[in-house]
Amino acid sequence: MLDGRRVIPLAYRGQSRFHTSAVANIAALIGTALDKPGTRILNIADPVALSVAEIGASISRHLGYEGTILPVDVGDEKGNAAVGSTPWSVPAEFTLDTTAATALGYTPATTYEDAVARTCDWLVAQSGKDWKAQFPGLTRYSREFFDYATEDSFLTSAGY
Repeated sequence: MLDGRRVIPLAYRGQSRFHTSAVANIAALIGTALDKPGTRILNIADPVALSVAEIGASISRHLGYEGTILPVDVGDEKGNAAVGSTPWSVPAEFTLDTTAATALGYTPATTYEDAVARTCDWLVAQSGKDWKAQFPGLTRYSREFFDYATEDSFLTSAGY
């Protein structure tokens, strides 16, 4: 969106579900656990596990993006997709059960949509900087997230 892409394809038809965890929610669970010491395993995730298409829609709304988010039927069972891949694009649902955290007294501090708005504002402020220097962890993925030449070829062949 910040690169001005008119069409943004999403692998797996944008239906991938990879449960996000806002920092505010992680902190809220830590606070709850500190108030109730003990030995246990607790999962933490945002209240709703959005699909990649829903994540894209949230970001689009916040940024006022007027392009097209295009669900495409690409991606294999191993998580490989030539176009439309995101860090959250997975071939099978990946969600967390937060029942134990809720039973302990945890309540979410934020929703994904509210948390992502602050993140988007920060990302806009970083625009123009080398993303690989800003996010070295993303460079360890085996796929290229901004392969616009391959994406443009795909979109042209699909009539976009």
